[in-house]
Amino acid sequence: MATTRPIRAIIMQDKSKDKIMAKDVNGNKIPKSKTPDATSKPKASTPVEDDDEFGGPGERSNFKLADHVGALILFTPKSLEEGIETSFGDADAIKTDVVVLTNEKGKALAEPIEEFGALIFQRVVIGQLSESIAKRRVLGRVGKGVAKKGQSEPFLIEEPSDDDKVIARAYIKTIAPF
Repeated sequence: MATTRPIRAIIMQDKSKDKIMAKDVNGNKIPKSKTPDATSKPKASTPVEDDDEFGGPGERSNFKLADHVGALILFTPKSLEEGIETSFGDADAIKTDVVVLTNEKGKALAEPIEEFGALIFQRVVIGQLSESIAKRRVLGRVGKGVAKKGQSEPFLIEEPSDDDKVIARAYIKTIAPF
């Protein structure tokens, strides 16, 4: 059985052709057969039997930053999704895996909350996470910035403390390397 290597890709929507295309980190087009599905929203797969090579379908993530203000979160940004249809019109989002490590008061969770393929639509957070797509994890606490006139306070990721980094490193040691 042949093994395949994961392709690091940036998914983009070509608005002139109204289709989704992918480019690798060097800007080269990736054949559609090797492109990650930009529309899937996996959460967690069904447990796999030892003799079964397939997992079950994922579920749509329901992660919301608003539910975790003050919490320490480890983000693993995967891609920038452009032109997603929402009830407010088309919007861009960061697709990221999320691990909530503490509650809103800073107390470490006995079982971290893991969400895979979460879409984050807040513009400030998109800017903070986009530099790390397919490169590295981002650690920080969810906070709120200063509201512009007539707008609500934007969500943002605050710098982690040294204690926050200790919590994150302890979690990372518990997960199997890929």
